[in-house]
Amino acid sequence: MRIERVNDTTLKFYLTYADIEARGFQRDELWTNRKAGEAFFWSMMEEINEEEEFFVEGPLWIQVHAFDKGIEFVVTKSKHDDVLHLPEEESAENLEYHVSEFLSKSVQDEKAIRDLLMKAAAVNDIDNEFIAHFKSLEDVIQFSYADHVHVDIEDLLYMYEGKYYYYVHFDERLSDEAVHTYVAHILEYANETRISSEQLEEYGKVVMSHNVKHQVRKYFKQ
Repeated sequence: MRIERVNDTTLKFYLTYADIEARGFQRDELWTNRKAGEAFFWSMMEEINEEEEFFVEGPLWIQVHAFDKGIEFVVTKSKHDDVLHLPEEESAENLEYHVSEFLSKSVQDEKAIRDLLMKAAAVNDIDNEFIAHFKSLEDVIQFSYADHVHVDIEDLLYMYEGKYYYYVHFDERLSDEAVHTYVAHILEYANETRISSEQLEEYGKVVMSHNVKHQVRKYFKQ
């Protein structure tokens, strides 16, 4: 999970679907099961409070952006009562219901739009490296022939347990936008994975290195 504190009243947090499943929830539950959606949202708020001390003491504005690889939440606490009026007798249970209903509708609407327009550009926490998994050699070849603006990277193609893994280390001077754009390009042909670079280095076999795209094009013709 990636957490970004925007200011005193607003924060963002992004989870991949793997993050969600690791916390005991299924991705479909978030917008089809009210109780599961409520339980997930409030469990995440408790987890965030341990790191950011973002305590909820009133009405919330919640934006939900569903991407192909995960979900981003933007949560804002109201500074003044006139931002969002709730009846004084509004119970915590009803507040949870409003949050759940908003979460459900927002995720469904946003996901429908995103699925039509683009593959996800939102990615898991990216430091200076990224690892993706190709389903087949054909996907590796298609990726290697796809046009894309050159970026300064060091990359390796591993074979591990009969599958292809693409490891990328980005030049530290690259902007976040350039990194995320290239990762989005990778995800047009591959899927992100939870496997670590240490695991690949120890157990995997390097099959291509030093400009993997060029190496693949050298040996495989479309």
